[in-house]
Amino acid sequence: MKTTKQSTFASGSDRVFEELRMRTMNGANLRFGYMLPKKVRERLDWELEVIQSRGVADRFLMMQDLTNALRRMGLSAGAGFEAATCSMVAYCLFVTDINPLKCNLLFETFLNPDGTSLPEMELNLADGDKPKVVKWLTKRYGKEQENNPTVGLVELRACSIIKETVRNVLEYTKICLDVNSIPLNDVETISSFRYGDMLGVSQFEEPTLQALLREIMPIAFEELMAVYALNHMGLSDRTKQYIQNRQLWNRKGGQKYAIKGMERYLKQTYGVTIFPEQVMQLAQFLAGFTPGESEMLREVMAHKQTRKIVELKEKFISQGTSNGHDPEVLEKIWSDWKKLMPHACLKSHAANVTLTAYRMAYLKAHYSVEFVAASMTNSLDDIDHIFALLDEFDHYSIFGPADSVQPRRFVVISDWKIVYGHLPRKVMRALSDCSCPISLLYY
Repeated sequence: MKTTKQSTFASGSDRVFEELRMRTMNGANLRFGYMLPKKVRERLDWELEVIQSRGVADRFLMMQDLTNALRRMGLSAGAGFEAATCSMVAYCLFVTDINPLKCNLLFETFLNPDGTSLPEMELNLADGDKPKVVKWLTKRYGKEQENNPTVGLVELRACSIIKETVRNVLEYTKICLDVNSIPLNDVETISSFRYGDMLGVSQFEEPTLQALLREIMPIAFEELMAVYALNHMGLSDRTKQYIQNRQLWNRKGGQKYAIKGMERYLKQTYGVTIFPEQVMQLAQFLAGFTPGESEMLREVMAHKQTRKIVELKEKFISQGTSNGHDPEVLEKIWSDWKKLMPHACLKSHAANVTLTAYRMAYLKAHYSVEFVAASMTNSLDDIDHIFALLDEFDHYSIFGPADSVQPRRFVVISDWKIVYGHLPRKVMRALSDCSCPISLLYY
């Protein structure tokens, strides 16, 4: 009789934790070399200590197990497990692709040392990939794991477009493109953000965000995260302050801070508090909050839990004053946080959204015809978006329908030619009536 393979990760066991530690350190050596930087080593030691105390080593091994399986199956997983982006352990396991130290992401937003809730394990997939992943999970871990809320699977169009573009590149150029290795300082890609050239780029197509990009003209990936967060929260006074401070910074090379030492946490955003992680770090710096307490502060402020906010404010002012800070200044800082937190998005979320958008912008800049074909393949339910793409890339010629091309798909046959297979009748009618300056011919 056929049996289902069960998980070998026994939660909380010393053996499982030691396995996690070994894999983490091996991955760290690959990421950073055999002489690990002190900050990396300290961060890993602390995260592993929390993981062991919370008994969740098996979850990290499961995330790595699934991530490796997705790569073997050639499935797109977006930016990886989004919530785990703030974990150095996850980064060293190659579960995520963003260095949390470089982006100042806090592990406690994923796994609170003082909490009891389990960490989120949500994974973004391309459309149509979810059944394949569920089948693999069932085979690997057993039927009871199929709908395990440790494993949330979400299908996103952005992941589908990235996956299809990579497929187009391979078919047309024979280049096997690894989006996980795309450099985050590519000049052409950053320029496309600076000039708001965001048609077809997930989450960054919004007109207000495109206008903000043109006004700020970011020069680095970290600034793209800040621009996304500013637009997301919609606090115009904070956005104006960011722009003003950035201009002053560029001219004068600095910014005044209410309390000495705050620069360490606010310098990257020109003295303006944008992310909840900055509030958490400042609460630890100014008032001696523990990582667990600062995460609780984030949660109660975000959800406007009035009674707990009052309690934490008293603690913040009291402990901050004991640390030698002016209580009036602390009051102003707290008031600023109170305005921000209900609207702010976690920096780890901004990092994931920006990374996905960046990958799409990179593909659009360097493999534009493959990207356009992939975008149209995944926009058959959005004729207006197809027309917008045809209008922007009016130097491409579109031919079809071709029996040699898979139905409902656009493929590349030259640097300026795209051929499509048989499409839904509604789409065919729309294309035949298209007034865009592009050739729509039968192939």
